[in-house]
Amino acid sequence: MSKALLYIAILGFLAACTTKSAVEVFYVGDVEVRLYSSRQAMVRELPEVMQLADNLRVTDKVIKVFGYYDREKKVIYSVDDARTVIHEFRHHLEPHWNHELAVSHPASE
Repeated sequence: MSKALLYIAILGFLAACTTKSAVEVFYVGDVEVRLYSSRQAMVRELPEVMQLADNLRVTDKVIKVFGYYDREKKVIYSVDDARTVIHEFRHHLEPHWNHELAVSHPASE
């Protein structure tokens, strides 16, 4: 399945979700997708290291976790947001893809 078709399928099942519960579970191929209506509910189900990272303060910035892809279990945890789900699917489709975290340093401004 091409990436474009997969993205269209993801957006299609997101649009089809009309009932809201704490978590909606879907399967796309061999990947389990868990969509949460609450970020806090999602964070409670993440691995411990990700729970610890959430709300971590780095200088004047606070880390908030909105999605996570568990490569070993092939599970995507995400808030119910299309951009976040697609971002996590990118981690599945492109295993060596890493994104840069933008951090502004007051000393360099």
